[in-house]
Amino acid sequence: MSGYDGTPKDTVHDRAELNQASPVLYQATTFSAFPVVEGLQIIERPSLNRPASVPRGINPLPADLRDSPSSMSLFDYFVKLTQTHFVFWQTDSPTTDSYINPFQRTLPLMALKYPALRAAALAYSAQQIDAAANQQPNTQSKSMVLAETARRLLCATWDTPREADDFLATIAAAMLVYWTNFKLHDALLPVARSAAACILYQQDRRLPKNINYLVIMAMLRWTDISSLHWSKNLKFPLDENVFRMMEPGEDEQVCGLGNEYIGWHLNPLYGCSQRLLKPLMRIGMLIQKKQSLKDIDESTPEWESLVKDMDSLEEELLTARECDMHEYQAPVKGPRGLWHLNEAIHAAASLLFYTRLKDVPYTAPFIRRLTSVIVNEVYHVSHGSSIPIGFTFPLFVAGCEALDTATRASILDLESKLCQGWPNPKGQFRSTFLYVWNLRDNNPGLTWSSWSEKVEEQHRDVALF
Repeated sequence: MSGYDGTPKDTVHDRAELNQASPVLYQATTFSAFPVVEGLQIIERPSLNRPASVPRGINPLPADLRDSPSSMSLFDYFVKLTQTHFVFWQTDSPTTDSYINPFQRTLPLMALKYPALRAAALAYSAQQIDAAANQQPNTQSKSMVLAETARRLLCATWDTPREADDFLATIAAAMLVYWTNFKLHDALLPVARSAAACILYQQDRRLPKNINYLVIMAMLRWTDISSLHWSKNLKFPLDENVFRMMEPGEDEQVCGLGNEYIGWHLNPLYGCSQRLLKPLMRIGMLIQKKQSLKDIDESTPEWESLVKDMDSLEEELLTARECDMHEYQAPVKGPRGLWHLNEAIHAAASLLFYTRLKDVPYTAPFIRRLTSVIVNEVYHVSHGSSIPIGFTFPLFVAGCEALDTATRASILDLESKLCQGWPNPKGQFRSTFLYVWNLRDNNPGLTWSSWSEKVEEQHRDVALF
């Protein structure tokens, strides 16, 4: 059950996985400087001493930032990205100058302390600059070079003794590199899961978690949820024990994000109620489990166990829905848009469960109704030209199951209003929707398990978080 110094067994493949993820050979060394990445076009050039938006929690700045104008510019850009890019919700009133969202409060300071996370932050910034200019990254692009640096830093530091924040920095770095280069899926997600398991193995789960843990575990869980619902069979099978350790516990309270969140019924890091998170994670795990059993007779004990797990999961989904409906009867605290997002995610969870696990066809009235619910909930918050990124996940799920021409047109309209500049290239969702609809229209009788196997790799590289 354990590897070095009592760490969960899932870590034994991590160095090999990271090494295989890139043609660049692993070198067991430390890195004191990042690659030179000059020539970046940043709109506002920050001071070389300390960018105005960089938190003042660490002084002096790390040498690799202080001595490189281009790295400083990229890091300043990353700090600005944390103000908007990771936020699932919109406040009901204008944000005050004193307000700092949980991602902005957490990620920049950790990146200043941890070189691997800092390199990953620079890579993500460079990728976002490429995306804004509609440029497709290649192996020689700044974002890919920096992502490779971060990957090697993760390799070089994995075996050193670490505390909880060290593992959290590993998770955050792995997520940012993954969002920069989706092709590292099989290498980075197992590493992040292992780091999370190490934290939970060391800590008392009854103790309240701090903001660093809450924010970074949200990044990992949502990335896992979205990737498991859309990926092919994983190269490295999920360790169910590790995955269940990652599920949120009672020690994770919204008030841990700050006093401004006391009394919120919904979790702003996920855009939904806390009770919906475990079912969402288990849906993804069972989808992968079902795919791994596709060539095994359904009378075997493995299939019987899967069916039992699905029945239990269905009960969890229904209970979560009933509890949320009960809370709707009382005055609620938090942005109104967040409740529409919660409704959309509930409908998306049901869509995933019944189409991917129960093989209900997308022509069924129940499935068409759930798709319409998601579209309607997104329209509730589509005033103006921008829709919060939290709606990306339910809208994508609805798009994959949309049958009616009118519903598809609505989804394309809403997709055009989603917040831009996420890891997906501009137009990625639209092209994926059109591709999936053509595939499904030409194979109307196939279940999700069958038609999803036909999806080309280029349409699987999407981020739903």
